[in-house]
Amino acid sequence: MPLLRSWAAGDTQALEELFPLVYQELKRMARSQLAAEPPGGRTRPTVLVHELYLRLSRDSGGIPVVS
Repeated sequence: MPLLRSWAAGDTQALEELFPLVYQELKRMARSQLAAEPPGGRTRPTVLVHELYLRLSRDSGGIPVVS
């Protein structure tokens, strides 16, 4: 939680540390969801995570880009 608070306060280094953690957790969640689907599906966890990013970015007016 301290990283979220730091990022909310404008600490860009906190975002640099937070982003990989959130990204990996989202991929883990996507893998779990896809495991419940029939075999042979074409969707990959990374595709779902990137789609989520695009939707959030569009709906929130923009999400910071981490380089």
